[in-house]
Amino acid sequence: MISYDKTQKILNDVFDIPISTGTIVNHVSEFTKKAEPVLNEIPTRLQEEAVLHFDETGTSVDTKTHWLHTASSEEATYITVHSKRGQAGTDDNGVLLGFSGVAVHDCWKPYFKYENCSHALCNAHLLRELLGVVENTGQVWAGLMMDFLRRLKLVVERCKAEGMFMLPDCCCESFGGGV
Repeated sequence: MISYDKTQKILNDVFDIPISTGTIVNHVSEFTKKAEPVLNEIPTRLQEEAVLHFDETGTSVDTKTHWLHTASSEEATYITVHSKRGQAGTDDNGVLLGFSGVAVHDCWKPYFKYENCSHALCNAHLLRELLGVVENTGQVWAGLMMDFLRRLKLVVERCKAEGMFMLPDCCCESFGGGV
């Protein structure tokens, strides 16, 4: 995100390292070649995961909005840049195309076009949307839903800490069954 000229100035001014921008370009090129096998392996490895998180966020590239498309697990994150936010950018990222696990995302409509996987909503995004409902409309149910989701998260964390892979039946019954 920093130009070669700015990088050269920072290295020279802050660290007293006299280096040309050409040398920086060569180092970046060399690193890119060495990193390529690993970068090519990450999307394939991610597609083998049971659960992945997907998101997109805008950034400026040459004064135009481009989109960072991410696919991530606990172990790795794969980010690509594309001029389009929608399915074209997600397809270009490639991970979701070959993923058959659970895709956790922000409920953005284009994600649901991928029928090769199951879908789950990101609680952080859901809480943000519910907070918007509370702040803009004052609807009580949205605050109650936020409290419920936070309590449920604590229950899940406790169960995981105790080595459980499913909520016990008593929890499911108190949530109306089928959870």
